[in-house]
Amino acid sequence: MSKFILPVAEIAAGVVLQATGVPIIPELLINAGSSQLLGSLGTIGQGTQDRGAITTKRNPVATWQYPYGRVRSGGKLRCR
Repeated sequence: MSKFILPVAEIAAGVVLQATGVPIIPELLINAGSSQLLGSLGTIGQGTQDRGAITTKRNPVATWQYPYGRVRSGGKLRCR
């Protein structure tokens, strides 16, 4: 449901701005909104919707640990 609110709002804002005669920005809003809307329809069609906090993504730059003092941890020796 939430995947439809923002794209529809972007398309509506683009249409309103286009009716008032603002150049360039309405086209960008309409294009962005339609792209997001088609993407969300595609994920719903496949049955692979995001489940919010349940969905995890791999982060290659996870929080780095800065040990203080003597610490035994796995991995390569950084500095001595």
